[in-house]
Amino acid sequence: MKDMKNSEMPGREFMEEARRDENVIAVIMFGSRVRGGTRKDSDVDVCLVLKRGRMDRESLFRTELKYTGIAKSDKLDISLFQTLPVFIKTRVLREGKVLLSKNDEMLYDIAFSTIKEFEEFKKYYYEYLGAVAHAR
Repeated sequence: MKDMKNSEMPGREFMEEARRDENVIAVIMFGSRVRGGTRKDSDVDVCLVLKRGRMDRESLFRTELKYTGIAKSDKLDISLFQTLPVFIKTRVLREGKVLLSKNDEMLYDIAFSTIKEFEEFKKYYYEYLGAVAHAR
């Protein structure tokens, strides 16, 4: 994976808040900034991985709103890992660059369970993609 330029990294205020936040265990950058092929107007896709536990919808919404507010001037597109569809989660894990990991073991466990979840789901996912492709 190629090195990121400072201009491609998330803002300092965003990263400092993620470091302080007890619920955040990792920050992963993904998308065009990691794959390459960015344009001048491209945003930076950043995913916050939160601790496992019972976060209700309101807490998740407030967390996303807080980080979106911090990041809006930095052209960051913030996602919460726990709220993403499983096929997007696997993409984040596959192509992403971990910018911050406060607990590697916990991050590994979340990644492993996500991969298991996708394995159970992928038959239906590929079947759906095939049906869409044939419908064109």
